[in-house]
Amino acid sequence: RDIDGGLNFCEKHHTVTNNSRNVSEIPIDDPHYLPFAVVTPQGEWIERGEMGWWAIVSNAKEMRHWHVSVRSVLSKFPNHLAVAVDCHI
Repeated sequence: RDIDGGLNFCEKHHTVTNNSRNVSEIPIDDPHYLPFAVVTPQGEWIERGEMGWWAIVSNAKEMRHWHVSVRSVLSKFPNHLAVAVDCHI
């Protein structure tokens, strides 16, 4: 969420309500909503590239190809709940 300076570290942001929405409601054409990876309901991990230390990515797909891939995956699960997780090393 773009409040509290965009950092969102305070406790009110640590809720499922503030970090999830129905897949059909995700504005996938907004680059701020394009994830680095997606985990399907079947447990399949689909990622843009291989994330290493300090956010160095190898074998990355071009953004336009990744956008098509994400859209294709999400279109299969419009009634599912998407949960955003921000992971760090």
